[in-house]
Amino acid sequence: MKSIENIKVGYFCSFVPFNYFSQLGFKMIAIPDILTEIVQYNPDLPIDLCSMARINLSIIEHLDLDAIILTNCCNSMQKLFEYIQVKMPQIAVWIIEIPKDKTEDQFEWFRKNIYKLENDMMLRFSI
Repeated sequence: MKSIENIKVGYFCSFVPFNYFSQLGFKMIAIPDILTEIVQYNPDLPIDLCSMARINLSIIEHLDLDAIILTNCCNSMQKLFEYIQVKMPQIAVWIIEIPKDKTEDQFEWFRKNIYKLENDMMLRFSI
C-alpha cells in the first residue's frame, strides 16, 4: 500500500482544488503543463473525442498515475472519464461538476462535492 505522499493524482482543470489535495499530502500533477509528442491516431479512441482530450490522454498514458480528477466541463471530458474507467482500470478516476454560476449556493454545493471527493479518495487509497 502506498503512503499518501506517494499517490500521484493528475488533473486538467484549475477548478480542481489542487492546493487543497496537495495539503492533504497527495502529489498533484497538472497534466496540461506536461509536454508530449503529437498524438497519433488511436483506433480505440472514440472518434468524437476532441484534440485536447486526445493529447491529454497521451500524457496520461505516459505517466504512472494512481488517480485522475476530471471536471465535467464538456462532453469530451465525460468520454475521457468513461475511456479511462474501461481501458485503464488501474487508475482511479473521478469527475466533478463545476459551479454553474457565482452564487453562494453554487459555491457551497461545490465545497460539499470536494469534501465528498476527499472522502472517496481516502477510502480508495485506505488512508
